[in-house]
Amino acid sequence: MSLNEFLREIEEKVRELDEARNEAESLSRKIIRETKKSIISTHQESFESSEASLREINRLLKSLREVVQKHPELISNNLVNTAFQETAEAYIYYNLVRWGRFVDPKSMDVSPSQYVLGLADCVGELRRRVLDLIRAGRLKEAEESLKTMEEILYELNLNSDLQVLIPGLRRKCDVARAIIESTRGDLALEVRRKSLEDGIKRLAELLERRLDDM
Repeated sequence: MSLNEFLREIEEKVRELDEARNEAESLSRKIIRETKKSIISTHQESFESSEASLREINRLLKSLREVVQKHPELISNNLVNTAFQETAEAYIYYNLVRWGRFVDPKSMDVSPSQYVLGLADCVGELRRRVLDLIRAGRLKEAEESLKTMEEILYELNLNSDLQVLIPGLRRKCDVARAIIESTRGDLALEVRRKSLEDGIKRLAELLERRLDDM
């Protein structure tokens, strides 16, 4: 083959990869949009909507996986990687809120590192849930969600090698630690406020009964 033929062959392969990249990124954007919809629905406890989004994510993820399998170099694409991570986050968060358990990594079409990074990101979504539960006066459930946040960070820190082996995990753990401290403070403040409110209410009722007895 001449040099010209070599270059034409290379051009064809590069063009094919570029088309595959465009397809993969388009699918990734759609997946990311659906993960956001799923998480919002889970926050609202609209679980049927969450499940519908998760089914759509599965469908899109299958197509994305097919593209990536034909062009393995695309797995390092930032947008593609984000789509897999956010899929993990959406599944983990849904299962925590809906069923109170961690979803098995083997049940999802994501890599172990994408699962772990998605798990770390769940701490931020759980903070939002704690704040929503506080506003709704559901303090016991808020305390349970905080415990789940703490469990995630504890386990990630316990398996400290993961922070060395998975790029970006150490930073996510640092962010999670700050989020947990802030959430713990918010919840403690609300518990004290509620305790004071209940104390004042009981005192008012006691005074009212004493006045009635006079």
